[in-house]
Amino acid sequence: MSEHDLRELGFEVVHIHDFDLGEEPFYYYVWRIGEDLHGYLISCTDDEVENGKWVVYETNSDYVVKFTKIDDLRNYIGIIKRNLVL
Repeated sequence: MSEHDLRELGFEVVHIHDFDLGEEPFYYYVWRIGEDLHGYLISCTDDEVENGKWVVYETNSDYVVKFTKIDDLRNYIGIIKRNLVL
């Protein structure tokens, strides 16, 4: 999936500029599950993107779910939005 796909799904970009560690700046995308909840979906970092394809992970469980296809991710987000109990 592309950066455009992530932005269309409501992912927000997070820029990291930690010059104190001597690292190059990088960024990734996050989609928060609910406004006040700590759950989220997180993308790989920009330097991990292969052939323009981004990967997204759901890491809020006892396991990790990896999304590589936009339709799978779109369906998962839809399920969360329809069934989230606050």
